[in-house]
This record gives sequence, structure tokens and C-alpha cells, in this order.
Amino acid sequence: TGHEACIAAPPGTAFQYDPHCPEKFLCPECVPPPEAPPDLPMFYTPGRCIWTDADCDECTGIDGNDTRIHWLDPGDLPIGPASRMAPLDHAIKIEWDNRPEILAAAGLTGGTGARFAGYRVYKLADWRGRQSLLPPRDNWALWGVFGTETRNGETALGTITDTTLDYERVLYEQRLYAIGRYAVVDSQVLNGFDYSYFVTTVIERDIDIGTGFIRTERSESSFTPRFERLVRPAAAARERGGTVWVVPNPFRGSEVWQRPTVLGDPLTRHIDFMGLPRARSTIKIWTVAGDHVATLDHDGSAGNGQAAWNLVSRNGQEVESGIYLFTVESPLGQDIGRFVVIR
Repeated sequence: TGHEACIAAPPGTAFQYDPHCPEKFLCPECVPPPEAPPDLPMFYTPGRCIWTDADCDECTGIDGNDTRIHWLDPGDLPIGPASRMAPLDHAIKIEWDNRPEILAAAGLTGGTGARFAGYRVYKLADWRGRQSLLPPRDNWALWGVFGTETRNGETALGTITDTTLDYERVLYEQRLYAIGRYAVVDSQVLNGFDYSYFVTTVIERDIDIGTGFIRTERSESSFTPRFERLVRPAAAARERGGTVWVVPNPFRGSEVWQRPTVLGDPLTRHIDFMGLPRARSTIKIWTVAGDHVATLDHDGSAGNGQAAWNLVSRNGQEVESGIYLFTVESPLGQDIGRFVVIR
């Protein structure tokens, strides 16, 4: 009977209102139906909503449902590619496979008449305002668009294709390549900062709208990033000792670039030891009074010259403000330095 809105009073307020809006029956041609509810004002309070005929129209709303939404058939959407991200020195490499193209060409995704159009790469660098492990969708930026055509400003897929990679097998009469078929590098990143990327697939479908006109519709695979895929670029390992430094120094507890603490990710603050040697090393942290605070074991033999410390002592407590000393011992030499923590 037109009750299309569930209304609650704003915080700190309360009011009386008739949820049935009898005014809509005041015009001469408006005759209330036999089942019209009586004129019963109700008390609206915060935190409890009441289904209300807010627009005084008995034709809107069926048990509170006023809008018909056409959901997409999952079979009409493409699948996203399998992907991986590799941290580099001041860069991150994003790679993915070509399975979505094969399934679209075989008619297994995208629906009738769909054709593969390309890929989109999204980047997360802004962690502000997050209330769960990943921040809201608005924090993700469209970093790159890659397509079979470039008339809308896409980058040609051929320019990011690794032609030296051999295919794994034949799938639906096409060659299936592993992750690495396509590869791009984002060099607009900072060592020690947290990033995440997600790759989606785009398909096109031509719709005949009559009178000789064709409208092209685009669909994109679902956007379902995962927190565990966050990646942090790292400084390259050095061939000798004596080159280690700490970032940021001084550390301030209010740094905006750190991930806000949320349930499931409580220890987000960290400092990073940069320029570690290309070897196994041991980092020890001390107070200026000589108290041993923490020990970190790092293996830089594969080229990673950066190690993060979450500012938690070996006793499981967050360290206080102050000046701290560190030593780095490795077969390539010894480092000694200091850094400042400001809570």
C-alpha cells in the first residue's frame, strides 16, 4: 500500500508522524481502498525504522520494495585473469594470464555475441578511511587499460605481451599461457609503502537498438581483491656492508601513509631497514641504555635489501618514544646506526 521507505529519526531527535499518509486520500477522486490503514500517528526514534508512505503515493512500494533491479546473469560476465605481483626496487611488476580470452572466444563466458576487449588494472595506494582489511572501492584508482583496440585510449595488448613465454597447453583450440603472458611495471611507488593491485577482464557486445543504430555495451569481471595480496616494494640488497639506513627516521605515530589499524590487522606501523647486504644478516635493536629490544633475521641473498620492523619488542610490547640503536651483522660486514621513535 505504498510504504516504500523505512524511516528512522536522526540521532538525538524524535518525532510523531502518520506512516500511512492519509493526505493522499483528500482529493475528490482519491477514494481510500477498503484495506486502507487507519490514521495512526507513530513515534519515530533513532535506530528503529518504520516502513512509511513517504511520497504519499499508494502505487509505490510492495511490502517496502519500490524498485525493480535487473541483476546480471553471472554467465554474462567474464572471468578475471590469474595474476601475481612482484615487488622490485622502487617498482612493482604486475603479471597475468590469457585464460579469459580463451573462454570468451569459446562462448563459455560473456553470453551470446560477446567478444573479448581487454583488461583493466586497478591500484590501491590510499589506505585512509578503511574500516575493514581493505579500504572502500573509491580508494582504488584505475591505473591502466589494455585492449585489442586503442580507439578509446587503451594501451595495445601487444606492447605488454611476453612473446618469449611458451604456452602451457591447448584449451578450446587456443593456446593457454601461464601468468606472465602480460606484464607491466609500476614505477610510481615508494619502497616500504603498501600497495595492492587487481586485474579485471572487459568484454563487448553489440546491441541493435533499431533504425540501423548499434549500441556497444561493455561488461567487466567482478572486482574482488584480497588483502593478503598486498605488496611492498623494497630496496635492492647491497654487495657490501656499511650501507644500512632506517626509513622513516624519525618515526612518528601519526604518519598518514601507514595503514590504519583495523580488526585483523592491528600492528600496521613499521619502520624499514634499507640497504641490507646480499647475504643472511641479523639485525639487533637496542635502547641507548644498552637494553636489547628486538632481533630480526633477514635473508638478502636473493636480492631483497629491506626488512620491516613492527615496533614491537621481543617481549611483545609496543616500544615507547626514544632514541634506538641498531646493529647489522653479516658475512659482508657490520653496520651500526640509530633512529628515533616519536609516539
